[in-house]
Parts: sequence; C-alpha cells; structure tokens
Amino acid sequence: MYIATMRDSDGDLFEACKTYSLTVPKDVPVKQFWSLTIYDCDTWAFIYSPQMLPGLSSRYIDKMVKNADGGVTLYFGPRAPKGLEANWIPTSGKKPYAMFRRCSSFRNTREITMQRKSTLALACVASVLLLGALSAPTARAADDADLAKQLQNPIAALISVPIKLDWDTNIGPEDANRSTYVIQPVIPFSLNDKVNVISRTITPVYVDAESPVAGGRDVDGMGDILQSFFFSPKAPTASGWVWGAGPVLSLPTGDDGLTSDKFSIGPTAVALKQEAGWTYGGLINHLWSVSGDDDAEDVSGTFLQPFLSYTLKSRTTFGINTESSYDWEDEEGTVLINLTVSQLVRFGKQPVQFQLGYRYYADSPNDVQDWGLRFSATLLFPK
Repeated sequence: MYIATMRDSDGDLFEACKTYSLTVPKDVPVKQFWSLTIYDCDTWAFIYSPQMLPGLSSRYIDKMVKNADGGVTLYFGPRAPKGLEANWIPTSGKKPYAMFRRCSSFRNTREITMQRKSTLALACVASVLLLGALSAPTARAADDADLAKQLQNPIAALISVPIKLDWDTNIGPEDANRSTYVIQPVIPFSLNDKVNVISRTITPVYVDAESPVAGGRDVDGMGDILQSFFFSPKAPTASGWVWGAGPVLSLPTGDDGLTSDKFSIGPTAVALKQEAGWTYGGLINHLWSVSGDDDAEDVSGTFLQPFLSYTLKSRTTFGINTESSYDWEDEEGTVLINLTVSQLVRFGKQPVQFQLGYRYYADSPNDVQDWGLRFSATLLFPK
C-alpha cells in the first residue's frame, strides 16, 4: 500500500527550504517492510545526494535513532537535525514529494499477475517463431545461420543497426508506463592485420514516460549517449575465446531531467565463447565523471551483463541475460533479467533480425519497477 503527499499537516505544499518530519510507530502492520521515499516534485525522479539514498526503510531501522516508545521519527529537507543524521533524507534544494510504502504479500494478486505475464511472454515467443516459419528457405540459409550466430557476439566484425523499444510498466504507486527507444549502431574498423576496433553507440530516446507518482510530470526526450570502443583481436584465443577491451564514454547530451550533466569515462571489456550453437560470456564497464555541471551529482557506476544464448539452424535464437547496474555514489543498484527469442529473416537481399523479449526487474531502487517487454529490429550489412 502506498500513501503519497505533497502537503504538510497544515495542508500547505512542501517547500524546498524547509525540513519536515514523519513519525513511524513501533509496530507498523506490515509483513515485509515499510519505507519512506522522497521524490523531486517537478521531475518525479529520486532526489539523489552525496550523503545517502533517496529514502529510508525498516530494513535499516537498527541504524536509526529510536524514540522512547520504540518508534522512529524520519526527517526530510535540506538540513539534518543535529544528532539525527541517520534518520534524515536530504532533498538537495528540491521541492519534495513524499511517499510512504507498506509492503505486504498478497498471494492471489501475485498469482493473477504471473498468469498475465506468462500469457504475454508466450504470445511474444509464438509471434517470432511464426515469423521464422513463414520466411521462405533460401540458398543463403547456411550464411544466414552464421549471421544469426554473429549477432550474439557484441564485437563481431559485422555492421549492424539495432533499433529497440523497451516498454516498462507497473512503475511506482501509479503503475506508470515508460517507452524507451534505443538506437545502437555497431561498426567495426580494421586497425591492422590482427586487431579490429568496434564502435558501439547507444542513444536512448524516452517517449511517453508517465509519472510514477500522483501529481508528477510526464517526461520525454533524449538521454545521454554511451559510446564504447573495443580493441579486439581478429583471431580467437587458442581455447576459442573472443575478447575486446577499450574506453567507454558517457556524453551529457540528454534533455532536462534525462541527463547526468556530467562527462564520464572509464574502461569496458567483453569476453565470450561460441561452440555448438551456444554463445556465453559477459560485458562489463565502469564510468567515473571527470567534468560537467558542478551542481550535478558525481558519477561512479558499474554495469555488468552476463549472457547465454542458443542459435538453431533455422536462424532462431533463444537467449537470457541480466543487466545489472550499481551506483557507487548512492549505493543503489538495479538487476534486470531479459528472456528473448529472435528470428533472422530476409526482405529481398536485406537480412533483418527481429527480437521479442520479456523483462523482469529482480531488484530496483525501492522496488519501484516491475516488468516490461522488449521489441527490436536489427538491420545487418554483411561484407
């Protein structure tokens, strides 16, 4: 259950310059935990700060200062009350929006939700398999099977332009929806006889991103561009591993509310092996901010993506991967699990791979995200 407000006990709107308090009694009737999360009233995003997370919960109650009756008083505002820093949520000069959550287990609702998720996932798989069954066999079947296999390699010497749509739903107390288009061209260059350089550019565009809290503002626009360069040997190792490493850069190109306002740089690496139709490996990067808006929060974030897939001779690929990110500044992480099915087809001479997937958020800040779907079309330009 969620309780959200933008007003104090007198009915006045919260102000950015004031500190407010909420007293939580000792025995709150919850089966799992309670939490208080503070959002920016103008952008509905979390209010991050160098000091701590944008919320407090009963999971960390042992670190808080308790009242005489065993309850706790939580504070949010620009300054912490003296001696009560452990009970304080900083607002960093933002106009706050408070949301109190009581998390309990409701078995019937969960069972119904899981049934709906299973139905959607099966529909996605059936659609892609049908597309593969309707694509006419060609003399290039063997070559296309190899293309489908190469697509599972993030640093293959193959020009590809994936266009993805990630649709997430059940976000926050308002069960908001968010659509994110991602354009991700991958272009290899031959550095010399032994080494390729693979350019990988990720450009997100947010469309119809609804506010997850009542009274918040919907947003849309372009996010920050992530640019990676992998220096990769053209030949695999003696044991069959393919690898690449290089720099990764985050460019503050995003619109207001969708950018870190920081230029960040760091290392990235990928390693994988392909055998008997299987592809398995992982990708990792880390970013540190080095310049940008002095008032913006510093960036120190790690991204890890292990992946596993199997490609059939029919050019159908089944895959699973996780996208885990961790913000070292705010000590908060997200774990996203992707289940996908892909099919390579041809329109005339143009090879295209279509993919449908199910996205499940195993963990996210304050558990505000739940699940979603992914659709992508990848244009291939083999030499």
